[in-house]
Amino acid sequence: MAAKWVNRKSLNKNGKVMKNAWVQWIVEQFRTLGPYFAVELILPGGSLLALLLWLYRRRLALHRHEGA
Repeated sequence: MAAKWVNRKSLNKNGKVMKNAWVQWIVEQFRTLGPYFAVELILPGGSLLALLLWLYRRRLALHRHEGA
């Protein structure tokens, strides 16, 4: 069974995930984490700041999900 993030167009005749779906998923993950990497590289103490920002944004997303 394919994961929920897999686009149906990415499945072959047997229902298996083609490599293109994996590449799309990896690119999506990099786009999500990109701003945090930029903060980490540019600012002094950026690793800690990026981690705190990520935790804050994740907490907000969880609260929105619970309230919906």
